[in-house]
Amino acid sequence: MIKKIKMNGVACFASDSSIEIELAKNNLFYGLNGSGKTTISRFLDYGNKDNFKNCTVEPDLFQNQDFKIFVYNEDFIQKNFLSSNTLDGVFTLGEDNVEAEKTIQAAQNSLRIIEAEKEKKLEDKRLLQEDFNKKKGQIKDDIFRSKKIIERKHRELYELLESKNSKETFYEKVSNTQRSENIVKDFKELNEEAGLLATSDNVHKKKLELISQEISNELAQIDSSSLFQEIIQASGDSYLQDLIKKLQNSDWVRQGLDKYLASSEKKCPFCQQKIDLSIHQELEKVFDQVYTSKIQDLRGHLEQYKKNNDEILRLIDVSEKSNPDLQQVPSYLTAKDRLEKALSKNISILQEKIVSPHQSLAMQSLENLIKDFNKELSNQNQRINNFNESISNRSEKRKELIICLWQTIRNEHDSEIQSFNKEEQEYKGKDSQLSSKIKELDNQIQQKKRIIEDNQNKITSITPSIKSINNKLESSGIQGFEITEYSFNHYKIVRDNDSNDQSVFKTLSEGEKTLISFLYFLELIKGNIKNQSQIDSSKRIIVIDDPISSLSHNLIYEIGCLIKKEVLKNDFAQVIIFTHSLFFFHEFTKRDQKDNKCNKYFRVAKDSFTKITEISSRQIRNHYEDYWFTLREYKKTNCQSVLIPNAIRNILEYFRDFVRLEDWSGKIPDSLNRLIDRESHSDDVNIYGFRDTDYDKLLEDFEDVFKKIGHEPHFISMMGDSLN
Repeated sequence: MIKKIKMNGVACFASDSSIEIELAKNNLFYGLNGSGKTTISRFLDYGNKDNFKNCTVEPDLFQNQDFKIFVYNEDFIQKNFLSSNTLDGVFTLGEDNVEAEKTIQAAQNSLRIIEAEKEKKLEDKRLLQEDFNKKKGQIKDDIFRSKKIIERKHRELYELLESKNSKETFYEKVSNTQRSENIVKDFKELNEEAGLLATSDNVHKKKLELISQEISNELAQIDSSSLFQEIIQASGDSYLQDLIKKLQNSDWVRQGLDKYLASSEKKCPFCQQKIDLSIHQELEKVFDQVYTSKIQDLRGHLEQYKKNNDEILRLIDVSEKSNPDLQQVPSYLTAKDRLEKALSKNISILQEKIVSPHQSLAMQSLENLIKDFNKELSNQNQRINNFNESISNRSEKRKELIICLWQTIRNEHDSEIQSFNKEEQEYKGKDSQLSSKIKELDNQIQQKKRIIEDNQNKITSITPSIKSINNKLESSGIQGFEITEYSFNHYKIVRDNDSNDQSVFKTLSEGEKTLISFLYFLELIKGNIKNQSQIDSSKRIIVIDDPISSLSHNLIYEIGCLIKKEVLKNDFAQVIIFTHSLFFFHEFTKRDQKDNKCNKYFRVAKDSFTKITEISSRQIRNHYEDYWFTLREYKKTNCQSVLIPNAIRNILEYFRDFVRLEDWSGKIPDSLNRLIDRESHSDDVNIYGFRDTDYDKLLEDFEDVFKKIGHEPHFISMMGDSLN
């Protein structure tokens, strides 16, 4: 069954938006000629080819050989009656082989059960695939996020990615990459290498110089000297020794001796009196050779420390200038900062010890700090090695980097991929089982169809359909021609006592052509043309487009009864009927007062383009209400404006007859006079086009008429509200 039709960009259907029609089992479309009904029937007949390439049906039954769409319209008449003098015979069941009929019935019943089981398996297969595709889509999204992270955070690495524009190809690339246990680099490290490849020239970089072992040993030797913890005091044999010890000011006395007395011409720095030479000699005796030697050692340590410190700072400066990216490495910056601070602190301790040698101080060991700093320089040297190797063999290095990149992505998602691969194997197993079962059911279906076809060949012929068509012609009061068998498997229309071999169909009236062509169509949808595949009636979709053209009311009634009896009451998959006749429309709606969910009704209208609206079975009761419906539709959507003048004219004429109002003088504005006077329609001097009419003003004048004649409530009732 067709669930939905989409019409777009063909004939009177707009191309900038689609008309969507959701169908039921039985569907009846009502609309004026030229509104677009036949375009829909032609689409259902020809499928989405040529002009109908933008139109679709859901599901796509055009490609499903189990279903067949039978369409009755003008093209059907042209193809079957006007293009040839004969008709293909329709083979239907006779009544002379009861056993064959029973066999056919049993096979058809079994066929329906098997087909229902097949549909269930197909649905199970669809749901299984839908669930699997959902899981596959999820893992594709998860893995594709790695690509987006690389694109956002690691641009150099992103440029090396292949298959990066499609989730499908990206997923296939990652899932087909083997997991590697040897990959220890992350995206950041790989990005650094990619950056070097992208920005480097062909000049090799020099390795960084480490802090030498000699410097490290010298600093370690000074740091561990016992002088720093030793309390260094004066210990000479001067008579002033006891006094200085008592006052505990030997450091002060030594500083005064070195800094002041040596440059003060033997004068006291306080009173400026000349100091006796003997006192100066006694002060010098206080600081013996041992004391002086230790102070000299401390000064030597300080000088050596500063020298090594300057060398280390020089090495740092050279390293950072030749490798600016060093200053972007946090671990290097931390190691450098700690070493520089320790050097500075130890120099301060040395200076303090020289000034106050009697203090016991401790130097900070630099051994581990130097090792940490050298380690950072070694890491950078490894990067320099990698860089030098890469520019020596840039192409190979790039290939290795790409392989490493994909392996890193694979490792990151390995658990997800392994879990999905397991689910995929389970899916393939279940899908294979369902496919095998469906294939088995297909074989059973073909077997049942062969049984039906073999037995139908025993009892089917074109004779029953000939009798059926002629009987219906007779019961409809049509005389003077009939259907007869002609050659093998063909019909021919003949007139009574006329042996002329010319096409009789072309000599028939329009009503007779419509009737006999439709009777032939009714036989066709129940039977089969010779050499065509057998299709069960439950797989046949019937489309009927205006089968009552040029028919009198009594024949319209006959056609309506035939459709109800032989189409709607049959077990066809779906029925779609189009009509321009409100009488014919009511023949189907008057018995459907409970809005059966199996039935749907639609109104087809056309302004600039076709518009289709679903309506209830009671929404349009007669032509008078149909005209009001046109006005209401215009009020809501401004659609069908070209129909407004005609609708207003007919409403006013109908209403004048209803209320027996003969005198319209003074009540009809000039804008409506032309519409009321029917005789003016044949006045070739007064031809008037409505294209430039102000339809809103026309409706306001139309409402004023009902106000003037005292029937405004009727206007409001029919329009749903006042215009003002």
